[in-house]
Amino acid sequence: MKKNVIKAVCGITIGVMVLSVTVPSFATSLQEAEQKQKEIEEDLADSKGILDNLNSLKSDADAYVTAMDEKLGQIEQSIVSLQQQQADKQKEIDETKAQLEQQEADINEQYVSMKKRIQFMFENGNTFYMEMMFGTDDISDLLNKAEYISQLEEYDRNMLNKMKDTQEQIKANEEKLESEQHELDKLVKQTEDEQASVETLIAAKQAEIESFNTQIQDTQAQIDQKEKELKEEQELIEQMKEIERQRAAAAAAAAAAAAQGSVSTSFVPTASGYIWPVSSHTISSEFGYRTDPINGTTSYHSGLDIAASSGTPIAAIADGQVAWSYYSSSAGNWIGIDHGNGVYSVYMHCSLSAVSAGDVVSQGQTIGYVGSTGRSTGPHLHLSIRLNGEYVDPHQYVGY
Repeated sequence: MKKNVIKAVCGITIGVMVLSVTVPSFATSLQEAEQKQKEIEEDLADSKGILDNLNSLKSDADAYVTAMDEKLGQIEQSIVSLQQQQADKQKEIDETKAQLEQQEADINEQYVSMKKRIQFMFENGNTFYMEMMFGTDDISDLLNKAEYISQLEEYDRNMLNKMKDTQEQIKANEEKLESEQHELDKLVKQTEDEQASVETLIAAKQAEIESFNTQIQDTQAQIDQKEKELKEEQELIEQMKEIERQRAAAAAAAAAAAAQGSVSTSFVPTASGYIWPVSSHTISSEFGYRTDPINGTTSYHSGLDIAASSGTPIAAIADGQVAWSYYSSSAGNWIGIDHGNGVYSVYMHCSLSAVSAGDVVSQGQTIGYVGSTGRSTGPHLHLSIRLNGEYVDPHQYVGY
């Protein structure tokens, strides 16, 4: 009896030592988690600021492209109008050239006729005049014929001068039209250069918009990732706080039990030397065949399901070395401890693991906390015992 009391007192002492040792470590982790949350929130705010700025820049670029598109449309209309003016001006130039060619032909024809008359008069000279004088009936007829010859010569000269004046006017008009055409050509060239410049600006701005779109997508992906990380960190902090409350309550209960002289049997070794892993003794599912609570089929259950509040500390049932500690889709956060002689203890569905593979642990040391990770219907600890690779009934080792 005295031996049992000593064992019980030792168990309480181990439990209190575990709590006193792990609380500062946990508090530091909580502080680190809260600091990480703050950093994530700051990063998230920065990313959202960057996203707002990118959206603003993209909006300005879109407005710029819209304005440039409108300007480009106006330029294209101007080019069409100028090209039509060029065509009309060329038509006038062609018509003027045709008039000039016709006028030159008329002048040549008039000039040829005049030369023939002059040649005739020069070659016949006095004979012509003598014939004209002797061929007249009277002086009046002679004067009329002389006046006719004089008028004919005057006509030739006037006609030739008039044709030359007309020719000069046509040439002047042609030069004026060609000058106007030259100015139109320059204006078309300037407008086409402006069109090319605007198109270059639009292409550059559209490339900038594409860059903004890529940056916006990347930034939004970063924001989504940071929001996911923030949510996970907030959930982790809540779990840590809940564990802290559970651990504080466990410490208070242990202190009260010690003050009243009562002993929790959670840390009292059985005859085989192993201890019960949690403060709760409510077994929700026994070892062996059972009806699966999720799919309702009959299946082999490799351990004990011990119902306990989330965050309840889980103690190593004996000294040993951590063989594994990681997350599994079915077992959740789970831990395996090698106790030697082919015996392994397995702890599944932990909310958190407090140990890593390779760690050496002592009996009663907190290795994790009760949770409902993996394939689980609620907070509980699944405890299994493996002997030489085969699952055996945990009651043979931890009692109850």
